[in-house]
Amino acid sequence: MTNFSVPLAHPMLEVARFDCAAIDELIHATVCRYHPAPVVACAWYALLGTLALRHLYPTSQYSFYAGTFEIFTSPDPDGSGAWYALCFDAHHPLIPDLEFHCWIAHPDPVQRTYIEIIDFSARHLEARAREFGILWNRDPIPDFIWTDLAGLEQLKVRQLRPIVELTDRISRSLMQDLLFRQAWQALKALLQERSLSGSLAREQ
Repeated sequence: MTNFSVPLAHPMLEVARFDCAAIDELIHATVCRYHPAPVVACAWYALLGTLALRHLYPTSQYSFYAGTFEIFTSPDPDGSGAWYALCFDAHHPLIPDLEFHCWIAHPDPVQRTYIEIIDFSARHLEARAREFGILWNRDPIPDFIWTDLAGLEQLKVRQLRPIVELTDRISRSLMQDLLFRQAWQALKALLQERSLSGSLAREQ
């Protein structure tokens, strides 16, 4: 049974205005330029992504989340039917304040669901699993995840559970960080430039 604290509904139609891959490219380039270790920068990817999406979609409610994340990485080679998993367990961390994952979601407050869920740091999940010595033998993960519940099920994401206090603490800390603020200003300038030139627009 997949464990999500809030279920996801169908993706928003508004997202079709801009090209998802182009947005991901700018966010990834910004993280690589300003963060010393992008492979462990899920909070940067998620908060920069949240700010970018709110900038592009001013009426949206894209939100930053931090908490527990688990994804299956490989079936048991012995054929038992079990799966290995990469799990950042923020609810029961072995290393407090260091074991968590961050992502973006767009809520639907009326239906109490998520319309979309986004993870621009997904490109690093395999590297993180191998860093921890976790077997990785599964279908490739895309560079970024931008999907709904059905898509998460297909990607074998088992848990996605935010923690309000952790989310607030991480977002406040990053917004007070000078380097992060510089990264956001640089990304915002790129978004404005690309928006004006039309290079962020989705091809019809």
